[in-house]
Amino acid sequence: MPQDADILVKVARLQAHIDPIIGRYRLLPGRVLPDRAIEHLLERTAVHATLDAALQFFEIRALDQRDEELLRDAVLVACRGGQIGSWARRASVSRSSLHRWCIKRSLPPPGHLLRWLRVEFVDQLVDRGWTRSAAARLSGWMDPKKFYDVRSRVRRWEERHEMGGV
Repeated sequence: MPQDADILVKVARLQAHIDPIIGRYRLLPGRVLPDRAIEHLLERTAVHATLDAALQFFEIRALDQRDEELLRDAVLVACRGGQIGSWARRASVSRSSLHRWCIKRSLPPPGHLLRWLRVEFVDQLVDRGWTRSAAARLSGWMDPKKFYDVRSRVRRWEERHEMGGV
């Protein structure tokens, strides 16, 4: 079985939502998917898995449509290394509105939430076979040492959170 087929079998077994992002012409019998198409598919599943991980870790329940849009925007911005200003622009709200929303939802402040999502996204990509350095670069980290420093601070914060709340 070609390596590409092995990857597609693994993707098909993932518990994440997969958007229909690959054109039908690439799925004709006998054709092998290009590496970039496979990477894009894996990246999309990592975005969805990051959103699911945030819902679970922060115990977010009963999202209304606006809450879901704000969280999805946060994930999309974080996965590209964006900052609070990028999230505010994407969501068409002020930075102070994002702060109030995070407080209302018992989430960490917006900057910390974006860092958590960004680290989680890299970890999701690694779980899907990416190298940690390639995944970190995709998420906007050019310096691997900076990524590891942020990741270790985020994971220490997680340990404290699990022992005593946000």
